[in-house]
Amino acid sequence: MSQMTKIHVALTEQQVRELTAIEALTDRPRTRIVRRAIGEYLERYRKANPDFCPVSPVGESVTERELKPGLKTDIMVIRGVKQEVIVTENGWRMPAAGDWVEEGG
Repeated sequence: MSQMTKIHVALTEQQVRELTAIEALTDRPRTRIVRRAIGEYLERYRKANPDFCPVSPVGESVTERELKPGLKTDIMVIRGVKQEVIVTENGWRMPAAGDWVEEGG
């Protein structure tokens, strides 16, 4: 898996309101929503501009699996490493294999 890099993005107030609404409706962290949107945009750009592909070849891709509906997540720093955890009514826990939606279904 490739390493993630931080960037700073300035958004309009409307974009922030919409992101907040999507975050509340989907129970997904804002960073995941933004990463997925940027990934989809880059994919569409590559398809529309085939001459761009040789200039910027695709490296190792990161596939984000989708969590089952109703699970809330948060990011915690555990031993100096940021990790996604599942928020429960009693606290939090590490994600288990059964927390993810099966691929293709």
